[in-house]
Amino acid sequence: MLASAMLARKSLALAGLLFCSAAAQGNDPRTSQPEALSLELDAGGAGSSWSVAVNKGPPEFRVLRSDGEEILEMKSARSSFGFQRKLKVDLARYPVISWRWRADVLPEGGDFRSARTDDQAASLYVAFSASRAIGYVWDSSAPAGSTGDCVLSPPFMKVKIMVLRSGPDEAGRWALERRDLRSDYRLLFGEEMPESKEVGLRIWINSQHTGTKAASAFADVSFTR
Repeated sequence: MLASAMLARKSLALAGLLFCSAAAQGNDPRTSQPEALSLELDAGGAGSSWSVAVNKGPPEFRVLRSDGEEILEMKSARSSFGFQRKLKVDLARYPVISWRWRADVLPEGGDFRSARTDDQAASLYVAFSASRAIGYVWDSSAPAGSTGDCVLSPPFMKVKIMVLRSGPDEAGRWALERRDLRSDYRLLFGEEMPESKEVGLRIWINSQHTGTKAASAFADVSFTR
């Protein structure tokens, strides 16, 4: 049964959610090995490396194990929440991020290109600093391959969006993503990716702008060459 955790609402800047929040800091000191990110979450969002963040409404999620792996399932009913952490990883050596995700219910009318419809069943953000981040989204309407600015990002932070999946055709099925952060950063920002050894990660779901519902799942987040 899905566990519903009632948490105090937080009004945090996107930079804080992605990179600066002390609650998002991980304790893993490794910077030389590829990372396989275990969610390690319980029903209340507690964990040694991930923390829950809420923009609106009660978060509804569960963490389950299947064939030895952890899967995070989330549901949104006019809500906005997700999970975040800081991670030490040498991007110069391991610039590729991969993960699996599944969009079960897409927010009706969701479209990242407008503030009134900026809802997604599934998003994964990588923050390279307090001023630069990339968001990979499974959008309801914007075509796959679309890119643009995050319309709700704070003025001091540039968040670029890349739509990897769109629409319901693949809903309910797992999809594997593998993104070269160096190439994507160059494409989206027109400059070379900083060779940081620490990044912020954020997994998110929201449907508050469209007033609809969404559901998705994540697994197997890792950094490789």
